[in-house]
Amino acid sequence: MSDPKERAWLDWMNNNSEMARKYGSLLPQQQQLLLTVYREIHNSRTVHSLAAPPASGKTHVIKLLCKYFKSNSFSVCVVIPNNFLRAEYSDLPDIPVLTINQYLGTGTQFDYVLIDEAHNLKSSLELTPSLVKTVFVDSSSDIYAYLESRLLPIGQNYVAKQLSYVTSRDLLRLFRGHQPLREILRDVLRNSTTWQCFVYGRLGLFEIKFAPADYICRIQKARRAMLLFSASPLSGHEISFYCGIPENEIGQSRRMMQPTWKSHVMHFSVIDQLDPKGKFRLLSKILGKLECRTLVLFNNSFTCQAALKSLPKSYSKRIFHIASTERAKIYADYLARKNGKLLTASSAFWEGVTIPDLRLLIIPDPPYPRPTLLELREGRKVSLRLDVARRLVQGIGRIGRTSTSSGACVTFFSISEFVGSMPEKHVTALNSSKLVHELQRALNENLRRAP
Repeated sequence: MSDPKERAWLDWMNNNSEMARKYGSLLPQQQQLLLTVYREIHNSRTVHSLAAPPASGKTHVIKLLCKYFKSNSFSVCVVIPNNFLRAEYSDLPDIPVLTINQYLGTGTQFDYVLIDEAHNLKSSLELTPSLVKTVFVDSSSDIYAYLESRLLPIGQNYVAKQLSYVTSRDLLRLFRGHQPLREILRDVLRNSTTWQCFVYGRLGLFEIKFAPADYICRIQKARRAMLLFSASPLSGHEISFYCGIPENEIGQSRRMMQPTWKSHVMHFSVIDQLDPKGKFRLLSKILGKLECRTLVLFNNSFTCQAALKSLPKSYSKRIFHIASTERAKIYADYLARKNGKLLTASSAFWEGVTIPDLRLLIIPDPPYPRPTLLELREGRKVSLRLDVARRLVQGIGRIGRTSTSSGACVTFFSISEFVGSMPEKHVTALNSSKLVHELQRALNENLRRAP
């Protein structure tokens, strides 16, 4: 490194890092990321999309940057996609830590804005009711049959696409006659020409979204620099669509080297063709036998609710469910219990939450494909199988996130067609009758082998 200013920048970071004081220096990935930040904030652009692979020490880097900017009298805030990440920044009492929705409503312009898990911006903004209007219609509704005949192609059980102006106009006429839907779509009904309509549908449920025609929102830019950190960095095109920032103001860093640690997580796949009740029975057996911190990821809230109802009442004190209310409190209660079991269909847990000391991950069904609104808007041909594989890999990535992690991951379905997309290629396929025994053996073995 020949630039003395870059050397001084890294020296400050090492001198002010508890991790560096403990281990002698920052990790190579952290130093590389810090150098990238230094170079990015000294170019002419004001928004920077930065690649930070899993387990690269990104959170520690963000904290160091906050301390540096604060010590130089700059205002700074951290933006997180959801409240589940707030605990990771509890040791920064003087730095505002805001969810994306809180940041959108703050009205304050900071010198530096640091966005963690920035790839979740897409789903966070798509799920924000003030920005994107969403209605759900299930098979119990009197308009479901009409939607199925109009929107679901014959012979298919899934659809994801942008709807034509004529179709969206017809749907709005239909929704106008239903009071609950009319209330949700009040802004759309006032001026439908400024909105675009999208549908995600499968047999039994339609999710219909109305998004602004130009961009999802116009985010408040920082005075000096906005830094977006993500394992899957957003492109300038994506940032422009979701945040309303011109592409010529956005810089993008190169991919970083991947950490070289090896996870101590064993992967299992059930090869039985289990029906929903069979999966609920297997889940109940595992939760009853294995005493460890567990996460169960469902692909929809209806199945999650059905699974909860199927569990014995005696499990209730150790079962936690992330629903639509008191999410942060429920999650904190779960973390406070060493052997708690968390059941959720929340997209936040599929995509970005790191659960401390997670020992067992259970995925009963593969996730549904979920192309983004931008992909649908541009008419991209998204491979549904590859999209399922991408989301499944993200879900599996909730466990084994550090070099000291140990545990087990199990899917209640065969994942042979997805193995090529997975970082962990070795998956043990077995019958459900042998699963509990093998999980017990794997967890005990990993406890002995993990550093």
